[in-house]
Amino acid sequence: MDFNKAKTFIEVVDSGSVTKAAIKLFRTQQAISLQLKSLEEELELILFDRNGPKIVLTRQGETLYKEFKSAFLQMENSVYHMKSDKTSATGTIRLGLWMEQSTGYLPYIVTAFKQQFPRVKFEVLLGIDVELEKALLNNEIDFGFFVYVNNRKLINTQPVLRRKLILVTSNEYLLKRKRIRTIEDTLPLDLVDYSQDYASYSIWVKENARWLFAEAKKKIPTVSVKNDLVLKELVRQGHGMALIPEEIVKDELSTGAMIQLLPKKSKAVTLTIDVGYKKQRTKSYLHDEFLKLIISKNNLWM
Repeated sequence: MDFNKAKTFIEVVDSGSVTKAAIKLFRTQQAISLQLKSLEEELELILFDRNGPKIVLTRQGETLYKEFKSAFLQMENSVYHMKSDKTSATGTIRLGLWMEQSTGYLPYIVTAFKQQFPRVKFEVLLGIDVELEKALLNNEIDFGFFVYVNNRKLINTQPVLRRKLILVTSNEYLLKRKRIRTIEDTLPLDLVDYSQDYASYSIWVKENARWLFAEAKKKIPTVSVKNDLVLKELVRQGHGMALIPEEIVKDELSTGAMIQLLPKKSKAVTLTIDVGYKKQRTKSYLHDEFLKLIISKNNLWM
């Protein structure tokens, strides 16, 4: 069998389209399509469902992809290990993250990895858990960073990052209200929170005053968002209180633009971020090294 056709087949599936594969392989779309057709004729198998523009594998195609991918990765790994020269290793690592992780955590881990593997490229997809999980299962990313993973039968996870959430409000907002002395005093305040699946205020109340949890859970945010930076800006402009990662608001706290509510009378909420990757997918040498690096560095973030 022509192994060049097999490699083209893998690249089309990984890229998600003939167009993207053609760009990566520096070939025309027509040449890629002809190779795929020739591979099917050679193997006497139908590998793709061609009812639409999206790449959809048949059951035979899915089986062949897994076998081809595993075999090529093993060959690639053998070559890298024989060379044992990280500076010459090339390839692409595709990551899926929340927006918040992309501004703080991502630059650090990319820099740390590229110090060892300078020729490796990264592609980043931003989204929330449900979007990232779908992308991981569809082979659109190699690793996802999740608050919560639904399909643990197919996805391995390991904690790599913890974020301390503290309850804050703006000084301007607080000046117009009575002094906040207890956790119960926070119940009437306007709330800016994450969307329902990630609501944090009720969790904070449950952690600190369990008897108020039922009432806190009924509280409807004046604004619901899925982004820490937007959350912070809404609070800074006087829209209420919110639980926000401490590192994001440290400058506002130091200048007095924001105030932490009840810092001595309440516990912060800790949010854990896991790295996730498919269980059945054979990791390449670069993917394996990337996973080792972020796990070795998690003492800085946990």
